[in-house]
Amino acid sequence: MSASGIPLGRFVFPLDLNNRAYVPNLFNGCLQRETNMWERVQNGGGLKLLCPGTKYQTPPWVRMPPQGRRFSPISSISLPTNDGNDHLVTSFLVPLGYDGVIVTVVANYSGQGFVEGSGDLTWRLQLNERYVKDYGNLQTSVGSLTIPTNIQNSIFLLSGQLVQFFVNRSVGSVSLVGGRIVCGLLGWYWPR
Repeated sequence: MSASGIPLGRFVFPLDLNNRAYVPNLFNGCLQRETNMWERVQNGGGLKLLCPGTKYQTPPWVRMPPQGRRFSPISSISLPTNDGNDHLVTSFLVPLGYDGVIVTVVANYSGQGFVEGSGDLTWRLQLNERYVKDYGNLQTSVGSLTIPTNIQNSIFLLSGQLVQFFVNRSVGSVSLVGGRIVCGLLGWYWPR
């Protein structure tokens, strides 16, 4: 036994209990082999060289790539009661392994008595639990199903996100008569 510790094969274990090491076992060998493997990968150029990923000629949010998939969930509900609550019109989940972009938004009311900007109807677009910037308080109609409106700044979607489009009818909106609320989102997904 030496003054610095207990010799065991090529290892010396300290006598100081605060710096104590455990006796090597089968798992130490596994960890060492895995460390060696990752060092070889890193020395060979890393994971980017082995798995370069998908390269697109143009950014996939500007033009849909050949691997892309279009989406266009369009739904309608009858005019909700004037309770001041948000009512879900349409929703979808971004597929796992895909990102996406919304390029067109449709928010309409087909009945009578609606004055644009009056606050009687408010459309809200939500990603997960947050409203999208500039789309959390739409008090005017946007686009139509025959002539959809392309939005200035595309809305980016990430894999697994929940997209929801709500409408809110204010408590004081008594002039609205019948009709339906129509909401739609158009865009595409691409593989990550």
